[in-house]
Amino acid sequence: MPKGTYSSNINFKTWSAWPLKEANNLGRAYNYPHVAAAYWVLYRMARNHKGLTTHHNWDWYLEHAYNTITGMMEHAPYYTQFGLMEGSVFYFILKDLKAEGKKEMADKLEAIMKKRAIQWNKLEFPFGSEMPWDSTGQEEVYIWCLFFGYEDKATVTLNAILGYMPTLPSWAYNGNARRYWDFLYGGKTQRIERMIHHYGSELNAIPVLTEYRRKPNDLYLLRVGYGGVLGVLLILRKMVLLPAPFMRFRQV
Repeated sequence: MPKGTYSSNINFKTWSAWPLKEANNLGRAYNYPHVAAAYWVLYRMARNHKGLTTHHNWDWYLEHAYNTITGMMEHAPYYTQFGLMEGSVFYFILKDLKAEGKKEMADKLEAIMKKRAIQWNKLEFPFGSEMPWDSTGQEEVYIWCLFFGYEDKATVTLNAILGYMPTLPSWAYNGNARRYWDFLYGGKTQRIERMIHHYGSELNAIPVLTEYRRKPNDLYLLRVGYGGVLGVLLILRKMVLLPAPFMRFRQV
């Protein structure tokens, strides 16, 4: 990173600000889905549009998305016992590997995910996360349990989500996936933020809306999933439109 990225004015002895050593650590599996998602999005852009990407062709991005996942399993296997936030992107990458005829990669990726799903299927409550109060592990567990036919575990996971993800006549709490704790830290700077909706709301909306598509007559699922997606968009919009004195609280 460029000189000065890690300011000496920041207290790196708290959990909210990682020092350079931790930032360069390859062992945290939760970092990998974001990178895989970035490659996957670039693959879709390169595959379906002209001129939006210029550095590489579409298969380069897709193969790097795949390599990110296999790299995670090699360098950061511990946390893969849990569902990873944004981990459902691995499923979409698998679908596209199959669609593009990359059979060897697709078979290996599916086998990797099957081992994880087998372990989850053995547990009474298969979802977990890096922190016990978190609610981001359910998303990926639901997707893979559903894909591999572990319907009962997918149902257990969905019911857990519906237990903490309400539908209420309030934009602030409608679809809010129990995201009431991460208030004071964003990056390295202490401030008041994420008081209501959080990325967990959108993550948990993924399995809820997936289930709705399987059961389109269940409008309750649509209401909850809609709340999770819209709530995050609304709070970002409100932060952007805050008057100048409150702009320091804006989350970008």
